[in-house]
Amino acid sequence: MGNSGDKESFNNLVADDFNKNKGKYTKSGHLAYTREVTGASVASDAMQLLQQTDPNLPEGLKISNIFFIHNPVLLAAFESHYQITSVRLQTDPRIFAKKSLKEGEVGCARVLEHFEAMTSRFPWNTEGKPPVIPCLSGTDQAIAGKVAETGWANISSLDVGFFGNGIYFTQSMTYLIPSIAFRKSPAIVLSWVLPGKPYPVIEAHDSVYSLTGAAIKNGYQSHYVLTDISGKIANEDIENPYCEIVIPQEAQCLPAIIYVLEPTSPLIQNHLENQNRAEKPKEEGLVKEEGGGEEGKKLKKEKKSKPAPKEGGETDGKEPKGEKPSKPQKPTEKPPKPTEKPPKGEKR
Repeated sequence: MGNSGDKESFNNLVADDFNKNKGKYTKSGHLAYTREVTGASVASDAMQLLQQTDPNLPEGLKISNIFFIHNPVLLAAFESHYQITSVRLQTDPRIFAKKSLKEGEVGCARVLEHFEAMTSRFPWNTEGKPPVIPCLSGTDQAIAGKVAETGWANISSLDVGFFGNGIYFTQSMTYLIPSIAFRKSPAIVLSWVLPGKPYPVIEAHDSVYSLTGAAIKNGYQSHYVLTDISGKIANEDIENPYCEIVIPQEAQCLPAIIYVLEPTSPLIQNHLENQNRAEKPKEEGLVKEEGGGEEGKKLKKEKKSKPAPKEGGETDGKEPKGEKPSKPQKPTEKPPKPTEKPPKGEKR
């Protein structure tokens, strides 16, 4: 964004809906403005952008509400980050655009090819400019409202991060469903992200080379990793892996749209049913171990209701049957008399 033309095209991209429908936005907090769209207008630019972000958008997804976000404070920070990155690429390409030695390692080339193919899906990303990509995050509607107000925060509230410490995004709705299906009002937030130069992650989180909780690698502005549906590093035989993007700075992302999902969506209900089926064999195995049938269930119930033994040999205060309570023994020696007089005004 080195000239006014670049600035205008950038603003048209990330603030397009606000520029077109400024009069329809209402203040939703201290900093943010939102515009709610429902009914027929749901199938609008917001849905087209969602489909563009996730070309494999799953069937059975029902969206009840869509909220466009405009936050001038977050936009200014995002725009400044873009401008600085753009100038660095133009003035110091040997530093900020050079390829590292790691890119020649086994597995890294595949990750970077996937990243380049992904960024090229979006026509506004041209050579010589920092890529701007739409990404998805799962949460609930209440938290999504807070994100619209103050943005995403790198606080690692759930965990330190398998692939580095930072703010995590993906581009797959299917990948997000397991993390939001149980929520009362599940929501997806689409954000604009500036990944800069990504570090291609091939280190498994449970290996000696794990990046769990580690800072973003020196010389890179993000981590990019290909995973399977469980969140582990994807094997090379997986044709369509999922992706995760990790960024360290809050100014690298700009929340743009909130999609509130129907909890009764077939997509969510199917996931919950599959999860229940997966847990049922565990319960049946426990009953079988206790003896099976009604007797097994009864034994299982008795085990739950039976109080646990007390620690340190403690009892419930009752003497065991068949034994007489022991009498307290008399002291064999009298306590010695005090040799010193108590101070005045004090009695022993």
